[in-house]
Amino acid sequence: MNTSQSGSFIELIYQSAIDNGLFVDLYEQLAELNLPANGEAEVEQELLQHFQQSLSIAKRVNQLQQQKKVAENIINRLSTAILVLDSDARVLYSNEQAMALLKQDARIKQIDGCLQIQSKPENLELRQTLNSWKRDRTTTDKAMLLGKKSEHASVMILSPAEDAHQLLQEQLPDTACGVLFIASKTTGNAQQATRLQELYHLTPTEADITQRLCYGQSIEDIALARQSKPATIRGYIKIIFQKTSTKRQAELVTLVLNAPLHVGLTAQEHSNSGCDIMIPAKGHRQLAVRSYGPDNGTAMLLSHASMSSRFERPLDLAFLYEHKLRLLVLDRAGYGLSDGPAYEQLTDIADDILAVLAFMHIDKIKLIGTVAGGGYALAFASRYPEAVDEIILLESFSPNVMEHKIPAAPNYYKTVPRVVRAFPTLAQKIMQLSMHELSNDWEKAYDNLKRFFNDSDKQVFDADHVRSQAVKQATECSRQGIKALARDIKLIHQPWPFELKAIHNRCYVVYGNADPVATCYAQNLLKELPNSRAIFREGEGFAAMLYHNFADILCQAGWIKP
Repeated sequence: MNTSQSGSFIELIYQSAIDNGLFVDLYEQLAELNLPANGEAEVEQELLQHFQQSLSIAKRVNQLQQQKKVAENIINRLSTAILVLDSDARVLYSNEQAMALLKQDARIKQIDGCLQIQSKPENLELRQTLNSWKRDRTTTDKAMLLGKKSEHASVMILSPAEDAHQLLQEQLPDTACGVLFIASKTTGNAQQATRLQELYHLTPTEADITQRLCYGQSIEDIALARQSKPATIRGYIKIIFQKTSTKRQAELVTLVLNAPLHVGLTAQEHSNSGCDIMIPAKGHRQLAVRSYGPDNGTAMLLSHASMSSRFERPLDLAFLYEHKLRLLVLDRAGYGLSDGPAYEQLTDIADDILAVLAFMHIDKIKLIGTVAGGGYALAFASRYPEAVDEIILLESFSPNVMEHKIPAAPNYYKTVPRVVRAFPTLAQKIMQLSMHELSNDWEKAYDNLKRFFNDSDKQVFDADHVRSQAVKQATECSRQGIKALARDIKLIHQPWPFELKAIHNRCYVVYGNADPVATCYAQNLLKELPNSRAIFREGEGFAAMLYHNFADILCQAGWIKP
């Protein structure tokens, strides 16, 4: 590596510690270097120290961003509107409740960037207080009312900016003078209603009335808002008392307000279908398997893609119930909820899959391997062929293919496999360096990663319903960090520790012509696997096959009847 290349690459290493998406450029630049075949040791000596320093920077950046993200999530889930103001009442920051209040409450508006209260006395008091704080710093809060008492006034507390620093942290710019807290008069949010229904077995109507009581609405107010009669609301309240084991309205309000019902739902609860099963494995470890479809259905085990998790599934699951199929998706070691350590080689997954089958009393399983997951599915078949019925390899990777030499190969295949094979240690360092982006904001990372995709997959992934599902899979993938993901990518692109020719189970090799690399992988698998059959999908890539056409592929393999 010459001096010019070295300087440019080192600069990029440090830039990647703080800039989103540059880890893709690191792969690309490393793949383009003209290096001798035995040059890895020399390159590592020159670059590893810089990577270590850059990783330290990225780790600190990651910590700060995580703290900011946690603070923002808490602030946005509070039932209090928060507005950070300068001395001219200009809004410098507002949380979600405040933005909703500004849109819905005619008593308070944001005009030309400044906060305006409809009541002139209150508006004047706000501005005079902020101006006085600009001249003379204070730690005394100012209490005000938004609206007259007869209009069900909201309590406003104006605090000096310094007093709110611990809560708001990054949201307080230097020009901040005060922070206005406005007690919400809304009826809560959908997550709170869901929590009430779950915890106390309330109906949606009962949960809504409970929320309204807790936010200070009278029985008459609730009846008017719900276009009902006060007597009807009182009847509901009696039922709510019974279900919540309370006797008076004050007890009910205390019960609800003392519970963190506004806290967001977990990733598992957000997932709109399926349930998690925790399975004991070797080494006092726990494996997470997500089950979709009927519990008594014919079992299929899916080995997910590298940047995915047990949340990987087709969008429409109706066919599972129609054909009485059960789809099991396993988090690999170090992924999602499955304990580490990460696998040292592909065949390490074999004992984990065997533990799943033993726990569920399954003698033979139908296997599905998607993209990199195909290598792991074949690794299990190489170790325990008697436990495998048939295998579907959906756009599966294959060993012994030089991807970067394939014309029109997507960027991922031009760079990552080549770098992983030539410089496995540096490749892992690049993945570690990317962790601050991946773990902080998968939504943004997703856009950067799309640079690796072919055009067909990009079009599918750009659809909102597919994007949200893919981001959820990827977010869960990195729950424990990305050590397992980095190892996954390293193992799948290095020589596989088993021979394809020794696998005699029936394998359906599913591929389309949207990606020339997938075609080459498929041709190699069809050539090497003795009992393989091709399923060709015209114009399709991995994303369309998984999210939209999964049931059709099962039909073509004969696993279900049309």
